[in-house]
Amino acid sequence: MSKLKRPSGMLFLRVVLFFSGIGICVFLIHKYLPAFQTIEKFSDLPVYPHGLLAFILFTLHVVLVFYAWHFSLILVEIEVSLKNSVGIFLTSLITRYIPGGVWHLGSRLLAMSRLGKSTYLVGITLFLEQMAALLVCILLTCLFFMLELFFFPDTVFVSGQISLMSKIVGLVAGCGLLIILYPPFFRRSLTWLYKRVKKQQFKPSLSSQGLYTLYGIHALSLLVYALGYYQVLCIVVEQAMPPSLIVIGVVLLSTLLGFLAPFVPGGIGIRESVIVVLLMPFVGATDATAMALLGRIVIVFVEFILFFGVIASYQVVSHD
Repeated sequence: MSKLKRPSGMLFLRVVLFFSGIGICVFLIHKYLPAFQTIEKFSDLPVYPHGLLAFILFTLHVVLVFYAWHFSLILVEIEVSLKNSVGIFLTSLITRYIPGGVWHLGSRLLAMSRLGKSTYLVGITLFLEQMAALLVCILLTCLFFMLELFFFPDTVFVSGQISLMSKIVGLVAGCGLLIILYPPFFRRSLTWLYKRVKKQQFKPSLSSQGLYTLYGIHALSLLVYALGYYQVLCIVVEQAMPPSLIVIGVVLLSTLLGFLAPFVPGGIGIRESVIVVLLMPFVGATDATAMALLGRIVIVFVEFILFFGVIASYQVVSHD
């Protein structure tokens, strides 16, 4: 287990630092180099730097989601090379757009079984990844909407007594989720739920440190994802930008509702509809729709670029 964890962790860290470094460089160049400020001033759409930053953030999101699954393989002690897990994961990203919404999980299970891995343990990793991502997404959504209620109490969502009640509900829900995510309780809940759904015993003993790490990866991936949408909004908006807390909260809520509609391919339609409805009072219907559609296009573009990039790298290696 230790042999697997160190190299994959180091590679993951290098990838994160690489994309973070590019993002910081783009931001600094845009802010402090007059030539690039002039380019943006005379362009019709501020594709630079916001489009480039959105691409980097969505790419980093995919990397983080991949590592969350790869880390879950490590947690249940499945030995698989990074090359194989990357290929399987990126293929599953493409298959999730097939109607049915569950083919991305099925494709991972089938591919891993062909590698001779236990379908039971692989099923555990898929179950673990989905449950952790869902709970962390709910927790972050509650957190950001509570922050909005504290800092922007006059938003169109709530007002007066409803605002106070929403704060109380959000606080209670957040505390409840923290209890559920507490590793000993989470392991018991996972054991009970897995037995109910799969009619099997949940055998792996997941370490508390490993679960906290998994939560952190999912939380970071969701925040990076929401910030990517915020950069997309910077491209299309034609008026004052709404507070970033509101935009991030809306994206997190749309992502959560996409999770809760498992048979919708990639959450298409659900996430975009929620984004448009909730952001429309702040930026107008046109800009909200443009953000939702352009964000989805960029995400799909990133996934296909990574998919074909990995295929090309495999071909180069095989020729060598």
